[in-house]
Amino acid sequence: MRFLLDKNLLVFFSLLFSMMNSQIGINTQLPKATIDVSAKNNNGSTPEGMLIPRLKGSEIRLMDGQMGTDQNSALLYATEADTAPSPKTANITAAGYYYYDAANNIWKALNPAVTLVDITNDAFTNDNTNT
Repeated sequence: MRFLLDKNLLVFFSLLFSMMNSQIGINTQLPKATIDVSAKNNNGSTPEGMLIPRLKGSEIRLMDGQMGTDQNSALLYATEADTAPSPKTANITAAGYYYYDAANNIWKALNPAVTLVDITNDAFTNDNTNT
């Protein structure tokens, strides 16, 4: 009798777990991705969005020993630069979004500053005698 009960429980839980969905939906009943966040209100009555963890550069440096291959692509917002950077936090030089690159063992800016360069080599714009 006990064997039959155990077998029935095993079948029940197997069926139950096979019907479960591993997607997470916030403010939605039918998530369309691993994490699907929908606005709660779209009438401007509440602020909407997702807040990424916010840390000072020095607080990010304190996590150095915790960051490895399992944390690859972790995302955070640095509220300020790391004033005494480690090799992992060397790129955290200003406030902004950063992701962890486990292959290179370093935090990288999500949208690094771009230096604009004149690539036209145009005689009219490069000739200082044109006024």
